[in-house]
Amino acid sequence: MRQREERQHFHSARKSMARSIPVEIPPFSFPTRKAAQTAVQDLLKRNHNKDLVGEDLRLAEAVLKAHPHAAQKLANGYIGMRVAQDPNYNTWCLWVRPVTGALVDVSYQVALGITSAEPTLYTAGRHLLKEAMETKRQVAFATGTVTCAVSGKLLHEGDAHVDHAPPWPFDKIVRSYVEAHGIPSLRHEGTQDLFSEPSDAERFRAYHDGLAQLRIVDRRVHLSELRRTPS
Repeated sequence: MRQREERQHFHSARKSMARSIPVEIPPFSFPTRKAAQTAVQDLLKRNHNKDLVGEDLRLAEAVLKAHPHAAQKLANGYIGMRVAQDPNYNTWCLWVRPVTGALVDVSYQVALGITSAEPTLYTAGRHLLKEAMETKRQVAFATGTVTCAVSGKLLHEGDAHVDHAPPWPFDKIVRSYVEAHGIPSLRHEGTQDLFSEPSDAERFRAYHDGLAQLRIVDRRVHLSELRRTPS
Protein backbone atom coordinates (compact mmCIF):
# COMPACT_ATOMS: atom_id res chain seq x y z
CA MET A 1 0.00 0.00 0.00
CA ARG A 2 1.14 3.54 -0.77
CA GLN A 3 0.87 4.71 2.83
CA ARG A 4 3.05 1.82 3.97
CA GLU A 5 5.60 2.58 1.25
CA GLU A 6 5.80 6.21 2.42
CA ARG A 7 6.40 5.12 6.02
CA GLN A 8 9.12 2.76 4.79
CA HIS A 9 10.70 5.64 2.87
CA PHE A 10 10.69 7.74 6.04
CA HIS A 11 12.25 5.03 8.19
CA SER A 12 14.81 4.29 5.48
CA ALA A 13 15.87 7.94 5.52
CA ARG A 14 16.20 7.84 9.31
CA LYS A 15 18.42 4.74 9.02
CA SER A 16 20.55 6.55 6.45
CA MET A 17 21.16 9.27 9.01
CA ALA A 18 22.35 6.65 11.49
CA ARG A 19 24.70 5.18 8.87
CA SER A 20 26.34 8.61 8.45
CA ILE A 21 25.82 8.85 4.71
CA PRO A 22 27.15 12.19 3.38
CA VAL A 23 24.69 14.73 1.96
CA GLU A 24 25.54 17.02 -0.95
CA ILE A 25 23.48 20.16 -1.64
CA PRO A 26 25.95 22.17 -3.73
CA PRO A 27 27.91 24.17 -2.83
CA PHE A 28 27.46 22.64 0.65
CA SER A 29 28.62 19.20 1.77
CA PHE A 30 27.67 17.56 5.06
CA PRO A 31 29.15 14.39 6.62
CA THR A 32 25.68 13.06 7.54
CA ARG A 33 22.03 13.77 6.88
CA LYS A 34 21.71 14.71 10.55
CA ALA A 35 24.47 17.31 10.18
CA ALA A 36 22.64 18.87 7.23
CA GLN A 37 19.39 18.91 9.18
CA THR A 38 21.07 20.56 12.18
CA ALA A 39 22.63 23.25 9.98
CA VAL A 40 19.23 24.21 8.55
CA GLN A 41 17.56 24.10 11.97
CA ASP A 42 20.23 26.45 13.35
CA LEU A 43 19.61 28.80 10.41
CA LEU A 44 15.90 28.85 11.24
CA LYS A 45 16.52 29.55 14.95
CA ARG A 46 18.69 32.61 14.36
CA ASN A 47 16.51 34.19 11.65
CA HIS A 48 12.96 34.35 13.03
CA ASN A 49 10.90 36.71 10.84
CA LYS A 50 13.97 37.79 8.87
CA ASP A 51 14.89 37.96 5.20
CA LEU A 52 18.00 35.86 4.68
CA VAL A 53 21.37 37.30 3.64
CA GLY A 54 24.96 36.14 3.29
CA GLU A 55 25.86 32.55 4.11
CA ASP A 56 22.41 31.82 5.51
CA LEU A 57 20.85 32.82 2.20
CA ARG A 58 23.33 30.63 0.31
CA LEU A 59 22.38 27.62 2.44
CA ALA A 60 18.66 28.31 2.06
CA GLU A 61 19.05 28.58 -1.72
CA ALA A 62 20.94 25.28 -1.76
CA VAL A 63 18.06 23.66 0.12
CA LEU A 64 15.58 25.18 -2.34
CA LYS A 65 17.52 23.86 -5.36
CA ALA A 66 17.61 20.37 -3.79
CA HIS A 67 13.81 20.32 -3.38
CA PRO A 68 12.10 18.09 -5.99
CA HIS A 69 9.43 20.78 -6.56
CA ALA A 70 11.86 23.70 -6.81
CA ALA A 71 10.69 24.76 -10.29
CA GLN A 72 7.08 24.83 -9.14
CA LYS A 73 7.96 26.92 -6.10
CA LEU A 74 9.76 29.45 -8.31
CA ALA A 75 6.90 29.74 -10.80
CA ASN A 76 6.13 33.34 -9.73
CA GLY A 77 9.73 34.51 -9.81
CA TYR A 78 12.19 35.00 -7.00
CA ILE A 79 13.46 37.98 -5.02
CA GLY A 80 14.84 36.24 -1.92
CA MET A 81 14.13 33.89 0.96
CA ARG A 82 12.76 34.38 4.45
CA VAL A 83 12.24 32.52 7.73
CA ALA A 84 8.65 32.73 8.99
CA GLN A 85 6.17 30.62 10.91
CA ASP A 86 3.94 28.03 9.30
CA PRO A 87 0.42 29.28 10.18
CA ASN A 88 -0.84 25.69 10.44
CA TYR A 89 1.64 24.43 13.04
CA ASN A 90 3.47 27.53 14.42
CA THR A 91 6.81 26.01 13.40
CA TRP A 92 9.56 28.04 11.72
CA CYS A 93 10.10 27.33 8.02
CA LEU A 94 11.97 28.49 4.94
CA TRP A 95 9.93 30.52 2.45
CA VAL A 96 10.56 31.80 -1.07
CA ARG A 97 9.79 35.49 -1.59
CA PRO A 98 8.25 35.55 -5.08
CA VAL A 99 8.07 38.56 -7.38
CA THR A 100 4.28 38.34 -7.18
CA GLY A 101 1.95 36.57 -4.77
CA ALA A 102 2.26 35.12 -1.30
CA LEU A 103 5.30 33.50 0.30
CA VAL A 104 5.90 29.88 -0.80
CA ASP A 105 7.08 27.37 1.79
CA VAL A 106 10.11 25.12 1.23
CA SER A 107 10.30 21.95 3.33
CA TYR A 108 13.93 21.32 4.19
CA GLN A 109 12.95 17.81 5.32
CA VAL A 110 11.74 17.00 1.81
CA ALA A 111 14.80 18.67 0.25
CA LEU A 112 17.14 16.58 2.43
CA GLY A 113 15.25 13.33 1.81
CA ILE A 114 13.98 12.99 5.39
CA THR A 115 10.31 12.95 4.36
CA SER A 116 8.52 12.12 1.10
CA ALA A 117 7.76 14.76 -1.53
CA GLU A 118 4.72 12.81 -2.72
CA PRO A 119 1.23 13.81 -1.52
CA THR A 120 0.10 11.84 1.52
CA LEU A 121 -3.31 11.26 3.07
CA TYR A 122 -1.97 12.65 6.35
CA THR A 123 -1.11 16.06 4.86
CA ALA A 124 -4.14 16.16 2.55
CA GLY A 125 -6.39 15.38 5.53
CA ARG A 126 -4.75 18.11 7.62
CA HIS A 127 -5.36 20.64 4.87
CA LEU A 128 -8.96 19.49 4.39
CA LEU A 129 -9.72 19.93 8.10
CA LYS A 130 -7.77 23.17 8.60
CA GLU A 131 -10.82 25.44 8.52
CA ALA A 132 -12.82 23.24 10.91
CA MET A 133 -9.90 23.10 13.36
CA GLU A 134 -9.55 26.89 13.27
CA THR A 135 -13.29 27.30 13.85
CA LYS A 136 -13.01 24.99 16.86
CA ARG A 137 -10.34 27.24 18.35
CA GLN A 138 -12.22 30.46 17.64
CA VAL A 139 -15.41 29.15 19.23
CA ALA A 140 -13.50 27.90 22.29
CA PHE A 141 -11.92 31.31 22.89
CA ALA A 142 -14.96 33.41 22.04
CA THR A 143 -15.64 34.15 25.71
CA GLY A 144 -12.05 34.44 27.02
CA THR A 145 -9.34 32.10 28.25
CA VAL A 146 -9.55 28.30 28.02
CA THR A 147 -8.03 25.63 30.26
CA CYS A 148 -5.50 23.31 28.63
CA ALA A 149 -7.00 19.81 28.51
CA VAL A 150 -3.62 18.27 29.43
CA SER A 151 -1.85 20.63 31.84
CA GLY A 152 -4.79 22.54 33.32
CA LYS A 153 -3.07 25.85 32.53
CA LEU A 154 -5.18 28.84 31.50
CA LEU A 155 -4.48 29.68 27.86
CA HIS A 156 -4.90 32.66 25.58
CA GLU A 157 -5.73 31.90 21.95
CA GLY A 158 -2.19 32.55 20.72
CA ASP A 159 -0.85 29.91 23.12
CA ALA A 160 -3.23 27.16 22.04
CA HIS A 161 -3.43 24.34 19.51
CA VAL A 162 -6.37 22.10 18.67
CA ASP A 163 -5.43 18.49 19.41
CA HIS A 164 -6.99 15.08 18.77
CA ALA A 165 -7.61 13.45 22.16
CA PRO A 166 -6.96 9.74 22.82
CA PRO A 167 -7.88 7.14 21.82
CA TRP A 168 -8.00 8.67 18.31
CA PRO A 169 -4.98 10.86 17.52
CA PHE A 170 -4.99 12.08 13.93
CA ASP A 171 -2.38 9.64 12.60
CA LYS A 172 -4.40 6.72 14.01
CA ILE A 173 -7.54 8.01 12.28
CA VAL A 174 -5.61 8.16 9.00
CA ARG A 175 -4.33 4.58 9.41
CA SER A 176 -7.81 3.34 10.28
CA TYR A 177 -9.29 5.08 7.24
CA VAL A 178 -6.73 3.46 4.94
CA GLU A 179 -7.55 0.03 6.37
CA ALA A 180 -11.26 0.62 5.80
CA HIS A 181 -11.26 2.44 2.45
CA GLY A 182 -7.74 2.34 0.98
CA ILE A 183 -5.78 5.41 -0.10
CA PRO A 184 -7.76 7.86 -2.24
CA SER A 185 -6.38 9.66 -5.27
CA LEU A 186 -4.34 12.67 -4.13
CA ARG A 187 -2.60 15.54 -5.88
CA HIS A 188 0.00 18.16 -5.05
CA GLU A 189 -1.03 21.73 -5.90
CA GLY A 190 1.31 24.58 -5.03
CA THR A 191 2.39 23.80 -1.49
CA GLN A 192 -0.69 21.77 -0.56
CA ASP A 193 -1.62 18.08 -0.72
CA LEU A 194 -5.24 17.76 -1.81
CA PHE A 195 -7.87 15.12 -2.54
CA SER A 196 -8.36 14.64 -6.27
CA GLU A 197 -12.04 13.77 -5.90
CA PRO A 198 -14.54 15.78 -3.78
CA SER A 199 -16.37 12.57 -2.87
CA ASP A 200 -13.18 11.14 -1.32
CA ALA A 201 -12.65 14.35 0.64
CA GLU A 202 -16.15 14.23 2.07
CA ARG A 203 -15.82 10.53 2.91
CA PHE A 204 -12.61 11.23 4.81
CA ARG A 205 -14.17 14.23 6.60
CA ALA A 206 -17.15 12.16 7.72
CA TYR A 207 -14.92 9.31 8.88
CA HIS A 208 -12.72 11.72 10.83
CA ASP A 209 -15.65 13.51 12.45
CA GLY A 210 -17.14 10.20 13.54
CA LEU A 211 -14.02 9.35 15.57
CA ALA A 212 -12.25 12.59 16.50
CA GLN A 213 -12.56 14.21 19.91
CA LEU A 214 -10.99 17.66 19.59
CA ARG A 215 -9.60 19.52 22.58
CA ILE A 216 -7.64 22.70 23.30
CA VAL A 217 -4.07 22.24 24.56
CA ASP A 218 -1.05 24.40 25.28
CA ARG A 219 0.90 24.63 22.00
CA ARG A 220 4.17 23.85 23.84
CA VAL A 221 2.64 20.65 25.19
CA HIS A 222 1.31 19.83 21.74
CA LEU A 223 4.70 20.29 20.07
CA SER A 224 6.61 18.29 22.69
CA GLU A 225 5.04 15.71 24.98
CA LEU A 226 2.00 14.87 22.83
CA ARG A 227 4.00 14.38 19.63
CA ARG A 228 6.31 11.99 21.43
CA THR A 229 3.43 9.89 22.81
CA PRO A 230 2.95 6.61 20.88
CA SER A 231 -0.46 6.25 19.28
